[in-house]
Order: sequence, then structure tokens, then C-alpha cells
Amino acid sequence: MKKLLLFTFLLFGLMLQAQDYDFLKKAYRSDIKFTREFADVIASNFRGEYSYLDSRESKKGNVYSIIYIPKLASEETKKRIEQSIDYAYSGECKECLQVHFKVIVEGQNNDLEITGTKKYMFDIFRGKFLDLFPFWKKYIAPNDVTELVTEKGYASMRDEQNKVIFNFRRNAEGWYIQNYSDRLN
Repeated sequence: MKKLLLFTFLLFGLMLQAQDYDFLKKAYRSDIKFTREFADVIASNFRGEYSYLDSRESKKGNVYSIIYIPKLASEETKKRIEQSIDYAYSGECKECLQVHFKVIVEGQNNDLEITGTKKYMFDIFRGKFLDLFPFWKKYIAPNDVTELVTEKGYASMRDEQNKVIFNFRRNAEGWYIQNYSDRLN
């Protein structure tokens, strides 16, 4: 009986520590509605409260960005952020949260004049370590330890069986979490 009880607790513990692959995989080829839901989850894991500001596709049409600003941001900060969001990958918007998705057009065939259907794949978001780590730990790598990740300056999660690869890295502008799962498909 003791062995059965111990096995049950261990199994339950493993289930609690499991990554949420279903949630992450939904962001691999999602519709535009899910991009907002996914980005809202990311924003809800940040330490401060963030408000949705804007969503837009890049001029080339290959990146879709959802932007949040701190709820307590001044009007001056809000205007400055609105001016900088045209530069999706520039890193100029340090006060805001930008969640970027790659835009993929499935079924498109220009020769046959078939427009295809837009799908969105989560790509990257940036911020301070303490804002990103809760999402990383909850959805991607529940066993990672804060101090070890900051000492190394990066963490990676690669699961080829489930076809997911994510990196959590530090660069000159701060930290970012990026999805590389398209390399396995």
C-alpha cells in the first residue's frame, strides 16, 4: 500500500511539473484570435499590470505584433511607445511588452491565384528576466532554477518527440524567449 501511495504522489508530482505543450502547440499555427489569447497569457505573467495597446502586421506582412504597455504609463510614455512600435524588432520599446508572431500563408499559390489562409506562429517576446521567467517556468521548463539561468545567461528546452524548441536568453537589451519549433517540422 505504501508503494502505491508513493507511486501516486510521484506521478502526481510529475504531472504538476509537466510542460503545457498543448498550449504552446496552439501557438504554432493559430488564427488571429488565438494570438491575442496567447499574448494575454504572457502579459498576465508579468509582474506589473499591462494593458493592451495595439496589434499590427509589419509593413512586409511577415510579422504580427501585439503590444501592451504598463497600466500606469503616463500619456507621454504612451505616445512615445505608439511612435516606436513600427520598429517591431528594433528593441526600442523597453517600457512595453511586444509579443511577435511569424505570419505564414498556408495554401497560397500565386500561379493559380489562390490567396491562402494566414496562420500565426509565436516567435518571440522580450523583457526583464523577472517578468519572463514565470512564463518560462510555467509553460516551458518547470524544473529550471532562477539562479542557474541568470548565471549561464540562457536556458534551452528541446523536445524533438513533441516537436518543440524554445530558448530563453540574455542579450544587450535584456532577456527574450524565442520559439524555434519550426526547425523541427
